[in-house]
Amino acid sequence: MYLRINILTMKIRKHKIAFFILTMAIALCSFNQKTEAVHKSGVHHLKKIADKATIQSSVQNPIDKKLQDCIKSKNYTNLGERECLAQALQDWDAALNKNYQHLKMRLSPAHFKQLKESQRTWIAFRDKEYAFIESQYEGIEGSMYPNMILRQKIEITKSRTLELADYIEKLEVND
Repeated sequence: MYLRINILTMKIRKHKIAFFILTMAIALCSFNQKTEAVHKSGVHHLKKIADKATIQSSVQNPIDKKLQDCIKSKNYTNLGERECLAQALQDWDAALNKNYQHLKMRLSPAHFKQLKESQRTWIAFRDKEYAFIESQYEGIEGSMYPNMILRQKIEITKSRTLELADYIEKLEVND
């Protein structure tokens, strides 16, 4: 049951950008009904954007793909999933460090100083958040709870990793 909910949650996350764009398209069209032609044109254009976002969101990050394949290979057992999740957390942390080092090489000293301060603040936040997450499951028995903790930790680290990757992408666009 838990695994099915997680799979459904992952599928929903993949398409949340497209869903948001489509929701906005519907909202915009309902507020902007000047003429039928404008309405149809706007819906068509926003649908194209939503379709593009759906395609882009279906491209899976290699770490997420590795995690998914690992879980499948472990026959969806809680212990097997926990091993895969622990590895995914290590992989996201390694990717985060790689992105940080890449930015260190690319940023000016003043900008790197800001990033360094930001990263130190984020690490303090992460550590406190990890402790809070773990405290929420204290005294609860069951083999799925450690997996839930790991999934939450992965999301925190993954989010920061992707933020740093976005900074790198912006630097490359400006080159």
